[in-house]
Amino acid sequence: MLGVMQGRFTHKGGFYPQDFPKDNWENEFYIAQAQRLDCLEWMFNSECFQENPIWTECGQKRIQEVIASSGVTISSVCANYFMKKGICDTGSIEVMKRLIDACNILGIRQVILPLFEASAEITTVQISEVLFEIGELVSRSKIRICIESDLPAIQQKRLCDLAEGDKTGICYDLGNAAGNGCDYVSDILAIGDRLFELHIKDKQPGGSSVMLGSGSVELERVFHVLNPERETIFILESYFGSDAEEDTIKNIQYVKKRMKEQGVWQ
Repeated sequence: MLGVMQGRFTHKGGFYPQDFPKDNWENEFYIAQAQRLDCLEWMFNSECFQENPIWTECGQKRIQEVIASSGVTISSVCANYFMKKGICDTGSIEVMKRLIDACNILGIRQVILPLFEASAEITTVQISEVLFEIGELVSRSKIRICIESDLPAIQQKRLCDLAEGDKTGICYDLGNAAGNGCDYVSDILAIGDRLFELHIKDKQPGGSSVMLGSGSVELERVFHVLNPERETIFILESYFGSDAEEDTIKNIQYVKKRMKEQGVWQ
């Protein structure tokens, strides 16, 4: 599946990648449809989270209508909420459980736990406890949990291996890896079957996000080593400049070209 993180089709007066497009989220589905994308990744932030459509029954019904009308699904929810509200904070587990319930209603396959900012210092024991707390609910659903972290790839895989079953995996961010000077191809091979999703962005080592193809990420090398028998969700979390929609369409075209060259896009 190929899709885009919410907000990449919405002008915000600058590059504010983590802002939920509250006034344009419906239109983004139809732009994605025009670009022949499979999906969008939903953004769930702590700011005004109770106003996020995914949080309410009325909002969920509207999301279902837009999905049915556009033919574009939601592949996953990026739970940025836990970057501001730590995953171990009071009430965070209940928020996670309600988010999983919403995903079940909407047919969303994955919830991404970004272990950054307020959740960056979580210990192995703590993440194990979190996974245990939500484990029964996850096991009774079709939802998978993805950890996103700047930890070394092998450590991320070990965190996943602590969870029972095969519903805990990794969302690997290519741009962050390149910016941190990691060998992203070796990381992907080390993660193996725990790789559930790729966030596609580009950076130079030590740099910030740039348009795809302008940094050090070589997508052809990435697509070449992926296991063709395993379905991976590809989400553009890419940079945009003064024109979010135009730049994101350029990034989509760049990714499709590289995927076609490697035989992973028809």
